[in-house]
Amino acid sequence: MSGGEIAPHSHSKIHLHPLVTQVTYVICGNLDVKMKDPTAPEPYLLHLHPEQAIITCPGTFLQLINPAGVTCRVFYLVSPPYVFEMDADQIIYDDALVLDESWQDLINLNWKPPALLQHHKTPAMREAALRRLETRIKH
Repeated sequence: MSGGEIAPHSHSKIHLHPLVTQVTYVICGNLDVKMKDPTAPEPYLLHLHPEQAIITCPGTFLQLINPAGVTCRVFYLVSPPYVFEMDADQIIYDDALVLDESWQDLINLNWKPPALLQHHKTPAMREAALRRLETRIKH
């Protein structure tokens, strides 16, 4: 579980979670969510208001957009728990794959951006990150 704020008139980069499912719940403000799941032929847009939520399954392209002039506060629930490992200033492992491509770029690439092809996130890689984090906590 975690909370976050999306600044007025801003948006996240397009990203996806290869291994986890995420629920995004709007606490206050409004949120547009652009997604393209593996079964959808094209991206679609959902409009969320306070006390509404969406579920994003693994492998779904996702972008959070705050179209309003006020901050949108959100709550995230991820299962299995989100894993993020950092050493100094270097990201060692992140359950999210953040993309630099636009929606049109992804369409042109047939939904196979280079980062997705080059950066395999597997259950074994995730488990290794969890073991390293557990070792750090114990010491």
